[in-house]
Amino acid sequence: QSHLEKHIVHITLTGGQTIEVMRWSNHINVRITMSSDSTTDGLCGNFNSNVGDDSAAMIRARNAAAVPESECLFDHQGPFKAAPAHSIEECKRDTQKYNKAVELCSAHADSAPMFQPLIDGCIFDVCFSGERYGAQIGA
Repeated sequence: QSHLEKHIVHITLTGGQTIEVMRWSNHINVRITMSSDSTTDGLCGNFNSNVGDDSAAMIRARNAAAVPESECLFDHQGPFKAAPAHSIEECKRDTQKYNKAVELCSAHADSAPMFQPLIDGCIFDVCFSGERYGAQIGA
């Protein structure tokens, strides 16, 4: 059980898409499930199974991050700014931080069915967002 309280909102849209909003005490995570569509494009890529064209630079070049003014939920739009890219390899260079992340993220592996991509995601989150995210893997 995590020390962070979590509430999940489940949303099913008419097109068969599902959205799960995991509301934690200090942030949210969102999981969107949808079928592949040749017109879908955005910050997470374009669903064409080619990771080579899903980089921040490629997304900016396609202007996929832009929301049409008529669809904007806010009264103004700011410019798209890509966050700095990080990698597990970068984290591994800080041995103490990496080992702590592995320890935190592996602690829950016995209590829940885990698979390596989930543990790797946890390690990444702990390395670049803080130790408090290590507890969420078993929640």
